[in-house]
Amino acid sequence: MSETRADLLNKKFKVNQIRNAVYAYIKYLKTEMGKSKDEITELLKKMGHNIGLTYANYWKPDFKDELDLMREIHRTVFRTAARVRQADSEISVVSRSCPLCKYRRENIDVSGHNIIIGFIETFFEILSKENPQLPKIKGISEASRIFGDKKCQYKFKIE
Repeated sequence: MSETRADLLNKKFKVNQIRNAVYAYIKYLKTEMGKSKDEITELLKKMGHNIGLTYANYWKPDFKDELDLMREIHRTVFRTAARVRQADSEISVVSRSCPLCKYRRENIDVSGHNIIIGFIETFFEILSKENPQLPKIKGISEASRIFGDKKCQYKFKIE
């Protein structure tokens, strides 16, 4: 019997090959396609957006507020714990175990976790249609383990 996409939500996957493919893709975009840092960032966020659109068809989490949703997405989708805080109109996320940024990478100036940022932006947008209390958000990367930082950090501006 074949598995459905919904069945795959309960599977555990190793991310090593996915992470390696993301950084091979980033390197290809930079060296072979001549894409700028901003263009690569947008392409990665678009990839996350497309994944989020598909994922939302199979998983709708229960959550109390936007911080709880942010934690649940990291825990369930990306299988990592993240420290999530809100100050004024920004949500800050800090992850010491980002699945897409395990170690330092030479000659790379864009973090793979831009895929996660794009996914989260899209997921919030989709769920905000059903729950008007949930804000729309726009994310940016601030630190990454691939650059030698001790943790990955990104912020979301509440729109």
